Amino acid sequence: VVPLLHSDETIMEIARYITGAKKYVLQNFSPLEKTLEPSFQKIKPCSDEKMQELSEKAKKYVPNCCWR
Repeated sequence: VVPLLHSDETIMEIARYITGAKKYVLQNFSPLEKTLEPSFQKIKPCSDEKMQELSEKAKKYVPNCCWR
């Protein structure tokens, strides 16, 4: 989940699209020294609280949703 690219609505849209899936795992963005887009190194990842919130909301469509 890249904060500037993925909104709450985007995450929910994906969850709705995969309704009934066995599992939905959200992975938090982690800026690395070498990214294809250097500007991404300046993006801060979502807080743990935000990731938990997104995961809980997505459980409406995919009950087995978690984040890492």
